[in-house]
Amino acid sequence: KDEGWQDVSLRSAFSMSATEITQGQYREVMGNNPVESRRRQWGRNTAPEKACSGYGLGDSLPVHCVSWFDAVRFANALSQREGLDLAYRIDGETVSRNPGARGYRLPTEAEWEFAARGGGAGNSRTYQGTPAQSDSPQSLCMVANVSNPSTRAADERWGSRGNLGCEDGSAMLAPVASRAPVAGLY
Repeated sequence: KDEGWQDVSLRSAFSMSATEITQGQYREVMGNNPVESRRRQWGRNTAPEKACSGYGLGDSLPVHCVSWFDAVRFANALSQREGLDLAYRIDGETVSRNPGARGYRLPTEAEWEFAARGGGAGNSRTYQGTPAQSDSPQSLCMVANVSNPSTRAADERWGSRGNLGCEDGSAMLAPVASRAPVAGLY
């Protein structure tokens, strides 16, 4: 259900990784790459050729096929590795956040939107992150890995999900930091 627009204020500064976490980073911290080992597609068990690795496998590609719990565990493991306070307390399936901790954590919805808007809400364009701040969906190919004709040709699963008419240069997942940054973020 769409809850509509709400004004939100960020109370303090925050830092965010400039890129998505790569499969290589995840393996280095966690000791495994879920993209290699998980056999699911959109939450269902599936044949190996349609499993997680079917979207792309490589150290420079974004990690995917991780749950929210996987991401929280990764943040804690990275914090522990760097000697930082753990941002999350995990007790079985229960997770609580330690708001005063200086360790790694997932961004809040407000932080995510602030970053996606290029660090501010001053522009009302539909495709905020594009270099031209465009209202054209085709401008997304400059900054995002989008569903396009090459994706559709490489994998029939994308046929029903639509695509943009532009080409982003990657049939499946694109390497991290391979697009133009927006306000220093990829």
